[in-house]
Formats: sequence, structure tokens, C-alpha cells
Amino acid sequence: MAEFYPDGEEEKVAFWQRQIEYALTKFEPYWALGDEVNKMYENDAATGREANLDDDVFDGTPMRTKANFVFAFVDQTIANMQERNPTFRVQPKSSLSTQGAPVVQSVINHWYRETGQFAQDARCLLDAFIYPYAVKKIGYTAR
Repeated sequence: MAEFYPDGEEEKVAFWQRQIEYALTKFEPYWALGDEVNKMYENDAATGREANLDDDVFDGTPMRTKANFVFAFVDQTIANMQERNPTFRVQPKSSLSTQGAPVVQSVINHWYRETGQFAQDARCLLDAFIYPYAVKKIGYTAR
């Protein structure tokens, strides 16, 4: 890529815009497929037949239930993969840092719970199952 990378500022912007456009065209089918799987998982109408069933409700109750194969598979697999109450251990790399290891360990475990990382991990697993990727925020700063 180095021999094809432009030198000027405008050329660099145009180069990266072309790269983004190319990536968007390549990912578009995967996003569309992920949207369909997400509709199945969330029990939204994924087909015309299901949309027609939604129009015919009995006392405001939908005719379909969320207990479908996609929901069961994804939900159970995520539950099997995710640790319920994770705790992190710190192992110091030098003799100078052995006294600080318990403090660092307690701070890491505190901020994991404080920032809601369990829910973030569950959301990332759900995105990774439904779409071809998951995004997780890293690099929190203390208040």
C-alpha cells in the first residue's frame, strides 16, 4: 500500500473515501442478512406472512411468541459463553510490583462492575452472533 499511497492532503482524503465506499459495498449484504437475523431474534416480522399475522391480533396480543429457534440458539449460546460473575487476578511481573498487585486487582474488578462491562460483553456477543462483528469500548478513565 505504501507505493500507492498519495502524497497530497486532498488525494489522501479521496483515497480513504474510496476505501470506505469499497468497504461499505462489500459489507452491505452481510448487514442486510444480519438485519433479517436480528428481526428473527427480536421476533419482528421477517416475512410478509409474519407481517400479515401481526395484523391479526387477538385482544392486542401478537400471534407469535419469542420462543423461536434463532432466539433459543443465540440466547443459550451466549449464556453458555459468558461468565456470570467474573473476577480478574493480577500477577505482578517484578518483585517491586507485588505489594501493589492486590490494589490493582481490586480496582480492576471494581471498575468492571461500575462501568457495566457485563452488559457490554453480552451486547458484544449478541452483535457477534447476529452481525459479522462486534464493537467494544475500551480505555475508560476514572471519574
